Amino acid sequence: MVVSRVRVATWDDIDIFRVAAKDYANAMNRGCQMIDVDYASTNLIELLMSSGVVLVCEHNGEKVGLVGALATNSPFNPDTRILQEIFWWSDTKYRNVGIGTLLLESLEAEATKLGIGNISMALIDTSPDVEDWLLDRGYSKRESSYLKCGG
Repeated sequence: MVVSRVRVATWDDIDIFRVAAKDYANAMNRGCQMIDVDYASTNLIELLMSSGVVLVCEHNGEKVGLVGALATNSPFNPDTRILQEIFWWSDTKYRNVGIGTLLLESLEAEATKLGIGNISMALIDTSPDVEDWLLDRGYSKRESSYLKCGG
């Protein structure tokens, strides 16, 4: 029987923090040094653990997914709270088995517990093709982001 569960991350999960940070760095550090794996897997995680949400997905006892988000006020309206997703990652071997869905549903549940009605999700150019899936779940596309490296 396949068993997946999502739980709040702890410092015992440093191994998966590093794996996810390395994967993100491989996606983002093309032409620039945008992601520092050591910083992302420690300082960023510490910030999110203290001011947001970090969740780990285990599948048959193996850590296979991670989602982290910052709970903050909208920079455009201090009366509006947002849960801003910073990373949403799953092991490529476990994509298309529901890990991403389980992580997103768990993140949404955490937003509800925090009394936050707004969740912002971002996709990078190496993300799985989930745009229509997010639209079907009630998310709407609001902007696209472009990065220029080196000035």
